[in-house]
Amino acid sequence: MIVCPGGGFRGLYIIEEGVMVAEWLAARGVTAFVLKYRVRHDPDLPQADDSDDFATRLQALEPLRKIAAADGIQAMRYLRAHAEELNVDVNRIGMMGFSAGAMTTMSVVMEGDLADIPAIAASIYGAMPGGMPPGNAPPLFIVHARDDSLVPLKKSLEMQSAWEAAGLPVELHVFEEGGHGFGAVKRDQPSDAWMDYFERWLVDQGWISAI
Repeated sequence: MIVCPGGGFRGLYIIEEGVMVAEWLAARGVTAFVLKYRVRHDPDLPQADDSDDFATRLQALEPLRKIAAADGIQAMRYLRAHAEELNVDVNRIGMMGFSAGAMTTMSVVMEGDLADIPAIAASIYGAMPGGMPPGNAPPLFIVHARDDSLVPLKKSLEMQSAWEAAGLPVELHVFEEGGHGFGAVKRDQPSDAWMDYFERWLVDQGWISAI
């Protein structure tokens, strides 16, 4: 599994949304790789709270999203090219991400070539590029909190609707509270349960064995 941390394309929350998640996956028998995709800390870029208009902020960050997407695609290509030496199944490489990392994951799914698309995907409080998913899009797991003030819940609802319209498997979990950026950290919020649901989903997908 390739794990893509968030950080608004300006930085990477490498621990809470990267290393901790990779360690959790490894404990369940999944070989995990944390992707340090390129970001740019530019004071002229819009801050996350500069505007209530998510679309406007996303448009301003579009050049950085494309760079991150290119890195995500390259990560998929690298793992598949080196699957034997890394002892991973070339046909069972998934990708998941958080916030900007989720957008990176969904960009690979929506914009990558046939050989670049992961076998499963997970978007944690993220969004996706517009359009319908390709016919070979993977099963998708989605998590969002209703009180997320940075990425609107409707972005995850749009993902779910797109997958359902295309007849593709999708599972969405919406938590009443949790905000944005909870990652693998327990915060005594309803969203703390997301990894339990994710584990069950991985079992259902045949990705891991039930513990």
